[in-house]
Amino acid sequence: MHVPNPNNTFYYLGLSVLFSTILGLLFPNIGIVVEPYLLLWLGLLLLFNLINMNLSELYTVFSHPKKLIILTIVKLVLIPVGLYAIMNIFSLTIVPISTNLMLSVFLLSGISTGLGSPFVVNFVGGRLPIVVGLIIATSLSVPFVLPSLIFLFFSSNFTIPIFDMVVLLLVALMLPLIASQLLKKISPKLTDLVNKQSLNLSLVFIFLINLGIFAKYSYFFFSNFLGTVENIFLAFILFGYYGLTGYGISRIMGLSKDDRISTMISMIYINNILIVVFAQQFFGTEIAALAAFFNIPYYLGILLLKKIFNAK
Repeated sequence: MHVPNPNNTFYYLGLSVLFSTILGLLFPNIGIVVEPYLLLWLGLLLLFNLINMNLSELYTVFSHPKKLIILTIVKLVLIPVGLYAIMNIFSLTIVPISTNLMLSVFLLSGISTGLGSPFVVNFVGGRLPIVVGLIIATSLSVPFVLPSLIFLFFSSNFTIPIFDMVVLLLVALMLPLIASQLLKKISPKLTDLVNKQSLNLSLVFIFLINLGIFAKYSYFFFSNFLGTVENIFLAFILFGYYGLTGYGISRIMGLSKDDRISTMISMIYINNILIVVFAQQFFGTEIAALAAFFNIPYYLGILLLKKIFNAK
């Protein structure tokens, strides 16, 4: 990604997230207009952030799948099960934790790597192939893994239709990936122009995505303010847990610095919006709220990671 002035991009992203959050919460009628098109905004965001990726590197990730398999297991099994164990110990020894809260955390923690993670890699640093590989691997695995774990630990019938996940991958990931590669072959000049403007265009779609999400949960934010504060506080804790787990496992695996950053991003930047949709459908607003408010550390974390890795 072409970044002409890192300081400007840092503040532009911060302003985009701040204004879209405030606008969505205070004027939800505006945000509701763009909310039905979240998949379109995600697809366009990916188009402008996959344009630099070399398909041969993605092929290497899948042709030597050991790392991908290990990281998929960590993402979909070890992270949620580990948190479940920690919460149970905490509940038995310190303060009781409700089943609903445990379920909210488990759902969010066990979902696949998010479609927005390639933007984070381009903005913060790292390598795209391992992130895109994990998006594909975890998205195709999560309809089987997460419902099984939910039934095992909570005895709840919760399903993620595999057909919906395949459609999601095709529309929001594979089409932008193919389109970006075709554009490079057909028009290198246009590709270069798009590449130079990719960050500015990405900020537009991030604004629209954030606006739509917070507009949908504006009522919950103001009607249950204490619950909102608790969800936001917990979301920041989970953000840190995901990041430390991703970075720790990548160090154990002996990955390069860029791959460690990419692995950490893959664990943190998840499909929380997918959980908002499915949790709302199966368990109600209270369970889905944590996944919705995870968007706050989601974007603030991008700025934090940018500062950390730039400093290093």
